[in-house]
This record gives sequence, C-alpha cells and structure tokens, in this order.
Amino acid sequence: MPNTDRNPPPRACWPHACGIVALYLVLATIAATLFAAQARRLGLGGREAAARLVLCLLTVEAIFLAVSVPFLVALALRLTAWRSRTLAVGIPVALVLAISFVVCWLGAHQDLETTRLAWCQAFLLSFAALLVGLTALCACAGFGSTSAQLAATLVALAMLGNVFYANPLIEAAPTPAIRVATIQTVLWTNPWLLAGGTILEADPVRAKRLYSWSVISYYSFSYPVSDLGSVRGPAVATSAYFAAALVLAVLARLVVWARRRRRS
Repeated sequence: MPNTDRNPPPRACWPHACGIVALYLVLATIAATLFAAQARRLGLGGREAAARLVLCLLTVEAIFLAVSVPFLVALALRLTAWRSRTLAVGIPVALVLAISFVVCWLGAHQDLETTRLAWCQAFLLSFAALLVGLTALCACAGFGSTSAQLAATLVALAMLGNVFYANPLIEAAPTPAIRVATIQTVLWTNPWLLAGGTILEADPVRAKRLYSWSVISYYSFSYPVSDLGSVRGPAVATSAYFAAALVLAVLARLVVWARRRRRS
C-alpha cells in the first residue's frame, strides 16, 4: 500500500513507478513467450495466432492497469503540486502502454494492422484515465487513499469480469429488446471486449474458452460502434471513455467544492 507520510517529496513516488513499469515488462515478456510456445505447439499461425497473441496481452495489460493505476493515483494524491501528481501517474502509465504496443507489434505486425494495435493502446489510455477519475472521486468523497485505491480497483475488475457474472441478467431479460440492451451494456462497460471486439475485430466473446462461460455468444449481437469502420469506431469508443473520465473528474471537483463550502 502507498506510503502514509504527509506531503512526501515528488521523488518518493518514482521507486514505485519504476517497479510497476519493470513488473509489467516482465509480465508482458512472459505472456508473449508462453503464448508463442503454445501457438507453435498447437500449430497456429497467421492472423489467428496474431489476434490471439494480442488478446492475451490485452488481458494482461487491462488487469494490470486495473490494479496499478489506482495505486499510482493513491500515491500521487499525497503530493501537493498538480504537475508532480500528473507526472507520477502519467509517465508510468505511458511506459506501460508503450511496452504493450511494442510487444504486440513485434508479435503481430506482420498479420495485423499497426493502426489497430495503436488504437488498442489509445483506448486503454482512456480506460486508465477513467480509473484516475474514479480513484480521485473516491478520495474526494472522503475515502482514504488506500480505500479509494481499493474501491477503484474493485470497480475496474468488475468491469473486466462482467461478461461472466452478467449471465443471469441476460437470460432473465423479459423481452428481446431488453436482452439486447443488457448485452450492449456489458460490452460497453468491458474495456477488454471493446478493445478486442470493436478495435481489434478478434471477436473475443466467441473465443473457445469464453464461449463456454458466457451466454452472450448464444445470441445475435454486434460489438459497439463496430459498424462505423476501423477509424471512427475506435475513435468513438475511446472518446466515450475519455468523456466518462472527464465526468468523474468534474464530479470530484464538485465534491471538493461542496465539502469546502459546508466547512465554511
């Protein structure tokens, strides 16, 4: 958990940030190496193997961001200068995204468009921004930094795992229209499915293992904004998450303003 010292110097965050970046580099390398070995064993190749590799790395990256971004924000909130806070969160997140892009590009650029790989990272940047806003909102609402970190991480993991626990809601939908709306809500609120389905067009819901765990694959559906093309679709999805992050940031400022006014 973050250091509880009051007003630590900005450099106090850098050992944690360096550790997070180094840890992700190790995890991404291990994941790519293991998948490459499995692909050779299964005889996979071409676009299918490349798409599965990127999906695997996006899974690792999304879960890593769900845990690390709230941690970084909790650390940064102990700093007093906005510039120091921004750098303490922005630099390690940017490095994680850069590492992921490079690893994905090295393993898949011959079979997948580089622009799609770049859009995946741009979208996950918007997911990270959403987590920053959520953690800040929790902290401004009166949570301690550790509690805000934990709350944001749990919400992020719930978003990533909604495809599994939403099965009863989907099956219990009284009308086809409500079922479609429920499925679209699940897809919109799951950044991994948006990145893999809308941007990468790898159809993660119908992947072999996920197919047996989620009932979504049994129904006719399309990924959000996938009909807008390879540029407009990712742009809309990314903008939507950035807009949600902005809303959370505004709410955090309003909470701070309301608490100050109540005290005065």
